[in-house]
Amino acid sequence: MFKVLELQPSLEQTSMAVKLIEQAIIEGHRESAKHCSTVASQSLGADSDLAHKISDEMRRENLLLIANLSSLQ
Repeated sequence: MFKVLELQPSLEQTSMAVKLIEQAIIEGHRESAKHCSTVASQSLGADSDLAHKISDEMRRENLLLIANLSSLQ
């Protein structure tokens, strides 16, 4: 990102940029997962057990992704 903008950031600026981008990715994923969960629940309304299983699996995958992103720092 800094290379494209032809900037020479300090180490602190680079760290802040990484954290901001990470947060944006995490928030985007959370919003997407929430939307998918809502759609699954609405689509599988009659089969609430299956909808809950899908929702639980999505939450587990979300936590795993966040943990992996956090470890990249």
